[in-house]
Amino acid sequence: MRGFTLSLREKEFVESARSIGASNLRIIGTEILPNLVGPLIVYSTLLIPTNILFEAALSFLGLGVPPDQASWGQILSDASQYYDVAWWLMVLPGRLPDP
Repeated sequence: MRGFTLSLREKEFVESARSIGASNLRIIGTEILPNLVGPLIVYSTLLIPTNILFEAALSFLGLGVPPDQASWGQILSDASQYYDVAWWLMVLPGRLPDP
């Protein structure tokens, strides 16, 4: 985001706004921020799945959310002891069989 912002600073529309006497705050609000919305949305949509996988990995290792809350990693960790009997619990995380 920083690199994209620095490249926007050098664009012609920012220079033209600067040449007509627009203040720095006005240039940021009317020129820079509207052009940052698209890349910011793309970056956040790529960041959300990464954080979900990171939380699942931590929960699989036992370092994630508390055991009473549902988590993909915790479900996979619980299902790992049943892989020779019920392999589908590892492939498709679901409910453990009742003992």
